[in-house]
Amino acid sequence: AAFGEVYGQTGPPLWEQLGETEKGIYERILTTSKDSLRKVETEIAQNSWVAARAALRMDAYEVRKAMVRITDASGSKEAKELYGKFKRQIEALDAALVNK
Repeated sequence: AAFGEVYGQTGPPLWEQLGETEKGIYERILTTSKDSLRKVETEIAQNSWVAARAALRMDAYEVRKAMVRITDASGSKEAKELYGKFKRQIEALDAALVNK
């Protein structure tokens, strides 16, 4: 197979579980996502439902990726539970905005 064991036998891996550079990038994404979520709150307060949903979805994929990588690297059961809770809350908010 093209992605079989060949790559594991050719020397040190190019990919690490979560290197310091990658960790820094994901931490920056999570920090800036706080500002994005505050913008959602502002749009909701102004009854701008479409704008609120757009603001919520703007960074959703990057935030999800960052949270998954950091949570997986931590190996913490609590971190996984908190990520699950955050994900459910964001999905519920998105559904409520759609219904508005």
